[in-house]
Amino acid sequence: MMTDREKTDYWYRRFGRYVANTTTRAAGVEWWLDDNDRKHFCRHVVYQPAPIPVPPPLSVPIPTGGVFGRVLHDYEVYGMSRPEHNGCAETVHGLPETVPAADFRMVPLTPAWQWYSFNVLQRANPTLSRSEVIALFGRIMRNNAFKTNKSAPPKYPYANYVTGEGLQYDSMKTGVLWTGGAYLHLIGEARAGGEDCWKVKMLNVNRAPPPLDDFDGVHQTPTIFFATTSRRENNGTLVISLTGGPTIAVPSVAKADFALIAKSRVLVLPEGSPPPDPYNR
Repeated sequence: MMTDREKTDYWYRRFGRYVANTTTRAAGVEWWLDDNDRKHFCRHVVYQPAPIPVPPPLSVPIPTGGVFGRVLHDYEVYGMSRPEHNGCAETVHGLPETVPAADFRMVPLTPAWQWYSFNVLQRANPTLSRSEVIALFGRIMRNNAFKTNKSAPPKYPYANYVTGEGLQYDSMKTGVLWTGGAYLHLIGEARAGGEDCWKVKMLNVNRAPPPLDDFDGVHQTPTIFFATTSRRENNGTLVISLTGGPTIAVPSVAKADFALIAKSRVLVLPEGSPPPDPYNR
């Protein structure tokens, strides 16, 4: 016995034209027109078009098999915002919440790693056009931006393969650091500079960039963090995106498989915790 859909398909193959307005369609009846505009009907067949696919609800990736943590915000460490802690003038309302690695250094970004960083940024900002993401990449990766921790003189030229600038120079460099709220995979312990430190899993720039399969653009991963700015408002508890608008998603890169961060800047998360919200919402 044919299903309703099979019956409808039969009538469609036979006559090809379906009358789908209320004046010629009775309840439970489908009317069809043949090539001579003669009406035919098939009782008790109610054709329903295939439903529009609805994307499944976004699942929060919860990693297993390790210890994970979050970089503490300035207000959690100092009880105040970064501008207040640094003694900045009142006109300075916010500063990047940079937390350099205990073994901080600058690492070069090859063309492959620059384009990987661009793809990460683009996935986190799907509403921006390609040209807008390219401009955003140029802004956040300039020499005196947060990711360099001001270690390179602003006048130093470098090659930006994404914007196509300075290609006659060496590759741009980036600092080994995080910002408040960053998600960390803690893989060991060490001592550095007289401090107890965690070893944090990093993306090694001496290898090829990995696929972006585990990054949905919405949640941080243990190797991609969302950069934050510490604001004066509410004693520093107001934390926003680095630019106050687009999500500044940044790969955690180093010249090794791990980097060190002081334990005093890390909150160890309970087992099974979802990725933290870097903006303290």
